[in-house]
Amino acid sequence: MTGIPYDDVTQWRGPYPVETFISQFEKLSAGWQLGIPFLKAAVDVAPQERHDDARAELRYAQAAAIHFQSVANQARFIVAHDTLTNMAQTLGAEEQKALRSEIRRVLESEIDLARQLFALAQVDSRIGFEAANQYFYVPLDLVGKVINCRWLLEHFD
Repeated sequence: MTGIPYDDVTQWRGPYPVETFISQFEKLSAGWQLGIPFLKAAVDVAPQERHDDARAELRYAQAAAIHFQSVANQARFIVAHDTLTNMAQTLGAEEQKALRSEIRRVLESEIDLARQLFALAQVDSRIGFEAANQYFYVPLDLVGKVINCRWLLEHFD
């Protein structure tokens, strides 16, 4: 069974400093996004008998980009939240404000990404599948993620 260390950035990042880990996933997501228009163009010119395959490849590339950005977002959220929680009394007002702003930005990004991924997973049930657990997530899990992120935005102070 595959376990998920939800808020353990130290375990996620392996030998990399946390900022390096996060920035590399952000770079990976941004670079990956650069290829999406080329895949969209390939779908448009794919022979009819390969059109469905080309659309599937585009969906997988879009899902991968979302996953890469989500890893970076989740790590940024955890670092900002932990810093704010554990060091609140030693941080200045501006530092606290910046951390809260970062948390809000990440939550808004996660809502957007979850919505995009929901649309992809609705079309293709293979998105979200992971063999060891049978499903890593299903579309309804993504709905729950949006609800959770909205709640955090409304109640975070």
